Amino acid sequence: MTHLHCYKLPDLWAYLTSMDLQVEGYRVVFDAEHKPLIKRGLELLGKYMITHILGLDYADNIVVIAHKSSLT
Repeated sequence: MTHLHCYKLPDLWAYLTSMDLQVEGYRVVFDAEHKPLIKRGLELLGKYMITHILGLDYADNIVVIAHKSSLT
């Protein structure tokens, strides 16, 4: 897909597993190796606001792969 949505990952996971799908999730974070201290502090503050106030995930992207379970 070529579009983005803001989902709470546990809700998306529960929805997909309720449809009898095998689900794998991965966080994708694009980040510089070395950053100034002030930038790191601002990013930590942003992560706190995203996770505790909005209830979302802190990662830049989340990849969720869902597929049907194989019959045994």
